[in-house]
Amino acid sequence: MHSKSLGLFMGKLFFLSSLFSQLSCNNSVPPKYDQLKESDYKKKTDTIDGEVVNSKEAIVKEIDQQITNLNSEQERRVEREMMKAGTLLKEHLKGISINNYTASSLDDLVDLWNNDNSKFNCSQDEFMNTVGFAFGQYLVNTHGMKWKIVNDEYGEDYAIMFENSTLINYPLSSVDKAIREHRVGSLNSISLLDTKAIAELKSGK
Repeated sequence: MHSKSLGLFMGKLFFLSSLFSQLSCNNSVPPKYDQLKESDYKKKTDTIDGEVVNSKEAIVKEIDQQITNLNSEQERRVEREMMKAGTLLKEHLKGISINNYTASSLDDLVDLWNNDNSKFNCSQDEFMNTVGFAFGQYLVNTHGMKWKIVNDEYGEDYAIMFENSTLINYPLSSVDKAIREHRVGSLNSISLLDTKAIAELKSGK
């Protein structure tokens, strides 16, 4: 899994949003993701679908990436994790199932985990993977994105990509950061920022 909770879009890295991008045609050489300092970030506030989303962005150095479709075993893993996600949702969120969950539902699961993980019958890695796959599938279902595998110097990771663009999300890493940094509402923020980014892509901005 990547150490970053990010995706590619228009030469900027949106840290809270998990939308990250690379810029290759700049006069100065920007830092790599893992070399960023707090002073490299610029804070942003957007209002999307009536909700305020706070994020921060930075320019990062372009890195080589290989992006491929999922093979049959990787597709089966998504299916298995979605079955586990259905169980988690049913057991911990009243009235929420695999058929009607949202990014906010998954934020609620993360909050429950961070408040008292003894109520869950799984390890942190298992929880992160299951919620991460559910988040990725939500982005697929909601935004018309597709599952991909990304290989780069940070390793191999499952990703969600909007076709014919450089907009990429890393849902497992996003959930990992939400857990470790006790982020509140971050998955919904990512989805909202995807909404904005895709609308801009479609309009040619």
